[in-house]
Amino acid sequence: EVIAEPLLRLEDLDTPTPKGPFAGVLLTSINAAPAAARAIPAAERSTCPVLATGQATADAARALGFVDVHHVDGNALELATAVNDNRIEFAQDLPLLAPRAETVARDLAELVTRETVPWIVYRMTPATKFSDEAHQAIVTGKVDAVLLTSPLIARTFATLFAQLSANTPVPGIFAMSNEIRSALPANLAGETRISERPNEAALLDTLATHIG
Repeated sequence: EVIAEPLLRLEDLDTPTPKGPFAGVLLTSINAAPAAARAIPAAERSTCPVLATGQATADAARALGFVDVHHVDGNALELATAVNDNRIEFAQDLPLLAPRAETVARDLAELVTRETVPWIVYRMTPATKFSDEAHQAIVTGKVDAVLLTSPLIARTFATLFAQLSANTPVPGIFAMSNEIRSALPANLAGETRISERPNEAALLDTLATHIG
């Protein structure tokens, strides 16, 4: 049984679209893909390179008409490294566009050595409490595993867990990266296992190894 517990609420922001043209688009979240489509005219999406973190974000870009789409299995740091190492061919005389959340763990504009235009297009607001279903399952010890896929989700889970009674059993926690585990307090970080690679497939493999 799986409890889908949204710990963050997505809010799209109506911010001015940066003026192009751009050499390409950098996507660190599936939530930023629609903004990329607004910024790049439909006629140009077949030739505008996109570099994304994760297969799901890359697939979202393709669904919006982008054709030259690549991805890294990792976070913003690995994406920036790919750009800085010239693994993807971008036009050298134009900046890159990086639509992003209002709050990010790593700012691509600071990580990428070439000109990059950050564009805040959405906000993730942390939940203030667990749902009744999740609350009951956690306090009664019926949750075997919690999957954490971002530092913000990890911090939100820790905040909500701290609101529960002191004798609440700590469930097994599985994080997609060490960066995510580092966002947890010591009492939860010590119970956290990290996937071999920072992607959802590896996280599920790690879960299967320990939970079965």
